[in-house]
Amino acid sequence: RKNLYLVASFLLMSSISFAGGDMHYSKNRAEKTYRHNEAPDLDYQSQLRNHYAWKNFRSHHGEWWVQFNEENRKPHRAFGVPISVAGATAEQKAMNFIQFNLNEFKIPVSELVLSNTYQNEKHQFVNYYQVHDGLRVLDSRMTVKLSNQGQVIMFGADVYNDVHVDTHPTISHAGAISAATSGITGKVITNSTVNSNLFILPTPYFKSSVFHLVYEVNVETDANGIPANYYTLVDAHTGEVLY
Repeated sequence: RKNLYLVASFLLMSSISFAGGDMHYSKNRAEKTYRHNEAPDLDYQSQLRNHYAWKNFRSHHGEWWVQFNEENRKPHRAFGVPISVAGATAEQKAMNFIQFNLNEFKIPVSELVLSNTYQNEKHQFVNYYQVHDGLRVLDSRMTVKLSNQGQVIMFGADVYNDVHVDTHPTISHAGAISAATSGITGKVITNSTVNSNLFILPTPYFKSSVFHLVYEVNVETDANGIPANYYTLVDAHTGEVLY
């Protein structure tokens, strides 16, 4: 779980206090995360670069560089010499690139949903998220970056072709709220809400991912006039707080 008010306050205070070198930050004990910012495993990155999918991509497109997502074994960020693709719009070019240039990476094309497209002075960006069995996959993102001449110069594939999860929840909304509030102490809980939509959450597990059906719960608290809002992800089968 993450205290959304604390995050906003931290960002504001960072802009004020970092310059003086006097910023102190203590993580709230109620917070929990499945995310761990580990350095890339260089040996495993080398193995993935030597896999036929990446070698074949480079044989067709020349000098490209990559850092892999080690949980889904697809390029997290890849960039290189511009690649010309067919299409009248940025969206068409991006989808044609995904379908006809990345097929060996097993991109779940049918599950991609356009998130947004935007353009700056030099580049165009097309972003997608993944929906599996009607449920959004959290932290999923497929992005294609094009030059303003319409050539692909970067892509990232943080999406999953191996999602396996029971999409029928075991615990109720009330059970999700009980789980979300269980670790919060020393505060008055003023409100708790559960998103009506369920989600799929991939969590890292030894060079792969475990997929969880989750409720998204917001818990609002007050401690001596100081408000907090905890954004929480609760496993819809076990009741475990995953974030």
